Amino acid sequence: MGDAARVRRGGRHGRHGRGRAPQQLRVLLSMAIAIGAPAFNGGDHRGCYDVYACTARLLANAAAAPAALKDALRRALAEASVVPNVTRQAWIMREAFDALLGEDGK
Repeated sequence: MGDAARVRRGGRHGRHGRGRAPQQLRVLLSMAIAIGAPAFNGGDHRGCYDVYACTARLLANAAAAPAALKDALRRALAEASVVPNVTRQAWIMREAFDALLGEDGK
């Protein structure tokens, strides 16, 4: 089982997403998870959050991104910005990514 698959699933999935992201954006979200999840599993929660937050900021400002995806990512970034715990920040972002990828609760 890969590192990304070992990351705990659960939590409040679906809170940030409304539908699935278009394929090209799904690839970018999946790549961020492929980088962030091993960092998280290795104990680098800040590094994981930084990858997720950077990806979210880029996509939230991408002209090609649908408004619903941008809104979901901006909500997750705003929520994470007021949480003092970097582990929880990483999970807020991951839950938003999973919801956008359609992997919430599966």
